[in-house]
Amino acid sequence: MVSSAGETEYFEYEFFDFLQHVKEKKMIDAVVISGGEPLIHSDLKDFLVKIKKNGFKIKLDTNGSFPDELVMLSREGLLDYVAMDIKTSLDKYSLVDIGDSKNTVSKVSKSINILLSGSLPYEFRTTCLPGIVNDADFIKIGEIVKGALKYSLQQFRPYITLDEKFKEVKPYQREDFYHFESILKKYVENVQIVGI
Repeated sequence: MVSSAGETEYFEYEFFDFLQHVKEKKMIDAVVISGGEPLIHSDLKDFLVKIKKNGFKIKLDTNGSFPDELVMLSREGLLDYVAMDIKTSLDKYSLVDIGDSKNTVSKVSKSINILLSGSLPYEFRTTCLPGIVNDADFIKIGEIVKGALKYSLQQFRPYITLDEKFKEVKPYQREDFYHFESILKKYVENVQIVGI
């Protein structure tokens, strides 16, 4: 069953009925698996196999905290594209991680290296949240993703946050994004700004 707070719940068979319908009408050819963190689910592989059997490509959105699962799904040929969130520089992950930040940093680093050294198409991305990520962080991030295929900078939207403390944060301005872009372009050729 697929569900989200305040939204309608759907059974798996309803999802695949919908996929069959849109496939017949040639409306879409890919499915995005997002979350929360989708790799936390032990039955995700079986779900992806069914999607693939229906003829769809799969994009995975991940925070990089499950590198072993990322490798396994990639080797099984179940992923066509990965978008990995990098929340901030690795030395500041304690600001965004509610668990064991040292363990998270190790896993995120491993996932970054998996994508950089593999053949699977990917992008890294950061939601630019003031107080969490700044120009100094983007220099550090740039150094660890040097040579990456693509990096997306996303605008933070305080009205769609789960954490109440971020609802009063004023988002970065357009000029700030251009500054961050100029920093990252020293390390990544393709930098994209989204949502400003």
